[in-house]
Parts: sequence; C-alpha cells; structure tokens
Amino acid sequence: MNFKLWIYYNNQVKLYNNKLYNNKLKVYTKVGDGGETFTLGGIKVRKDDLRIKVYGEIDELTSWIGVIISHLDDVQSMDERNRILEFLKFIQNKLFDTGTVVIGMVIDEIDSWVLEIEKEIDYIESKLKPIRKFILPGGSKLSSFAHVARCVCRRAERSAVELSFKANVDKRIIKFLNRLSDYLFVLARYFNFLLNTEDITRDDSVKRKIKVSVKKEQL
Repeated sequence: MNFKLWIYYNNQVKLYNNKLYNNKLKVYTKVGDGGETFTLGGIKVRKDDLRIKVYGEIDELTSWIGVIISHLDDVQSMDERNRILEFLKFIQNKLFDTGTVVIGMVIDEIDSWVLEIEKEIDYIESKLKPIRKFILPGGSKLSSFAHVARCVCRRAERSAVELSFKANVDKRIIKFLNRLSDYLFVLARYFNFLLNTEDITRDDSVKRKIKVSVKKEQL
C-alpha cells in the first residue's frame, strides 16, 4: 500500500467534508447524498462510475470471505482451520490494497501475492482427488459460501477488465483476481473434503439428453 496515497486521501476527506472529530471520520458525511462520492485519490465521481463499481465488487468479495471466516469453526482440524484463517486474512488485506490500483497506482507486490495464492492452490490440490466431472456448488455450508465468493470474484475480475480498457490500471490486478477465483474454487472442494462431504457433480444423464436433443434438431 502506498502510504503517501492514504495521507493524501485523508487530507481530501478533511478538505471536502470537514467532518473529522478527534481524528475519527463520522459514518454519515452526507457527501454522497446527491449520488456522488470520492475515489481513494480524492477525485469526485458519480456513484455509478466504473471505478466505484470495482471498489464495490471487491468490497462484496471481501465481505463474503468474512462470512467464510466466521464459519471456520466447522473445520475440526485446528491446523487446517488456522492455515485457512491466516490465508483468508491475508487475502482480505490484499483486496483492500487493490483500491489503490483502481485509481492508477502500481503495487509492486502483486506478483508475489499471485505466487502465494498459487502455492496455496498447489497445497490444497495435493490433498484432493483429481476432478473427473464438472463440480456443482454445494455440499457443505462452507463450500457453498466459497463458491459464492468465487462468483463474486469473477464478477470483480470482469469489471476490472472493463476498467483496464478505459483507464490507466495495472493489469496485474486482473491476474490477481483470476488466480484468487481459482483458489476459491479449490477451497470450496477442500471444505467438502475436510468435512467428509462429497462434492456435488454434474449429472451425466443430463449431458446425454442434451446431446440427443441436439442431434434430433440437426436432423
């Protein structure tokens, strides 16, 4: 995180709404009542600005990871529970840092974040059976939460891609979100594994019916 940016941001908060009291920002500032807000860099934009959309989706993703963390007591193994907890906290903090990337800043550490995610994916996959069928969301509660987080992550990634074509954005944020969605997928499977719950897989009979239907239509 660029510390100077946060100093700058806090100065903008003081300048624009002057609602700091004892160095604390009040929850309600009334700045956004007209449908406008400020980016981390102090730029005034509409709340439907694409940058705000990316902020919001990353915030939503961070919140879903918080939901996962709040249910980790379901995992009986203390070692695995602590490992997942520490890594998810790491991810939450890095997601928070990505706000600076949205406004055009560069975070040199992004590549190292991606490597950390890949290491964790490799660790989890070493514990799981190879995938033979398409996995459907479900099984355990934790697995379902992880799948929802994965979907939100994909949405944030799509918005980041859109933003990258319209603004000066470090495209490595896309790589980070892409790899994170991969992690959340294997984490969902891992939760089922740890909780002795079978993955839900696609019914092959549905696939066969679709093939038969397509062939008939072609005739």
